[in-house]
Amino acid sequence: MGYTPKLDSFKLNIYQMYNVIAEKKGTSDQYIIVCGHYDTRNGVWANDNGSGVAVIMEMARLLFDIPTKYSIRFINFSGEESGLLGSTHYANNVVGANDSNLLLVFNIDQLGGSKGQNDNFKIKCESDQDDNPNSNNAASLAITQKLAKVLGLYTSLTPVLDKAYASDYVPFEKLGYTITGLYQYSYDPFNHTSNDLIENMDTVSFKEIGKGSIACLLHLAEASFLASTKEVNSKPIAIYPNPSNGKFNVQFGDNSVNATHYSIHSIDGRIIRSGKIIKNEIDLKNTLLPGIYVIEIHNFSNILSYHKIQIIAD
Repeated sequence: MGYTPKLDSFKLNIYQMYNVIAEKKGTSDQYIIVCGHYDTRNGVWANDNGSGVAVIMEMARLLFDIPTKYSIRFINFSGEESGLLGSTHYANNVVGANDSNLLLVFNIDQLGGSKGQNDNFKIKCESDQDDNPNSNNAASLAITQKLAKVLGLYTSLTPVLDKAYASDYVPFEKLGYTITGLYQYSYDPFNHTSNDLIENMDTVSFKEIGKGSIACLLHLAEASFLASTKEVNSKPIAIYPNPSNGKFNVQFGDNSVNATHYSIHSIDGRIIRSGKIIKNEIDLKNTLLPGIYVIEIHNFSNILSYHKIQIIAD
């Protein structure tokens, strides 16, 4: 995929174990850990946790060339099924207790769903509710609520707020870091058995949560998608209300601004709509799906400003 992988090794009895890390650099030294476990019990681990590993790998692949403000460490931990051994080793020996650059630990564990039990496509969004310490609980809840909102915008899933529990974010939480996570809502009758197979997964909901997980990470890492060979002749322009149902007002800071047109860019940088600014208004209602876009204000010869906008349902 273009990354230079790193191995973090530790011992389990006589066995040498490895956490596998790939790091994507952002424009800031601050970083997010996106993690899951690649070890298993009693089978081929399609759902627990091949599903999480697959999503983490896809995140890393798709974000490789996308600029982000925050760096991202994609980590597949070993030893989770034996007591969070890999994540505990990494948290205590690599990160430590006082890394001010670690913003968030985003854990991906068992997203494959269970065939025939889609429960209205519900997905658990997990926040820290532990009392020891409880100083990181509020930050975790705020982040988890954002994840739920993003999933509601970009997927057909129904987010359900739940408690973080017994997975690889726990060692980081114990050190006081902010954590969040995703976990399937439906009961898994094949967990830790030889029947943990792809054919027993709900692959439709799995595709949705894979897509949603990537959208969440793009939001958390503050991804930017626009690159232009044109100089931006920045002007004082405001777009409001934002978010809105698709109707935006354009306010110009002074009379020298001669903006006549707009272009809407999708999350991957494609121009998906262009038009004229009419009476200082841009009307996108019923033309774009709810989501996050970038709007470019220009007058053909000059790009005057960029703005991130969010369209929400009525």
